[in-house]
Amino acid sequence: MADIDMELDVVGIKTRPEIIAGIVAIEKKAFPKHESMANDILKEATTSGNTFLVVTKSDCVVGYVSFSRNSVVGHIRKLAVALSSRRQGIGRYLMQQAILRMKSAMSISLHVGVERENAFALYKSLGFQIQHLRKDYYRVGRDAYFMELESEAFQ
Repeated sequence: MADIDMELDVVGIKTRPEIIAGIVAIEKKAFPKHESMANDILKEATTSGNTFLVVTKSDCVVGYVSFSRNSVVGHIRKLAVALSSRRQGIGRYLMQQAILRMKSAMSISLHVGVERENAFALYKSLGFQIQHLRKDYYRVGRDAYFMELESEAFQ
């Protein structure tokens, strides 16, 4: 992420409402309603074990990643970048930051819809490997790959 105008922040209880609104706007455009956590962003961000990172440019939200971890494993819950900010390294940067914050985990996992080719390519380039296909994971007819990054790949 070469743009010096961009900032990375942790979303929390003191996050400004306009930042939350920016996350919600991206969430609604990036995911179907039944997969959206738009109504629960702050709850997700402040739940114990969860972390929510946001990238802003000139106080506008351009992307975010949500992840959870316990003492053994980490899990990427959501990654989204604003349509106008895609293909600029923001998703990669957010994933790298999430991985860095989970570096003591034995593995990091995620799910990605089989139709999300760009997201799949990003995860694969970061070392995630398909473990198996989950049929009807999101809804009937919408499958997902379960992918995992083993600790040797990020330690």
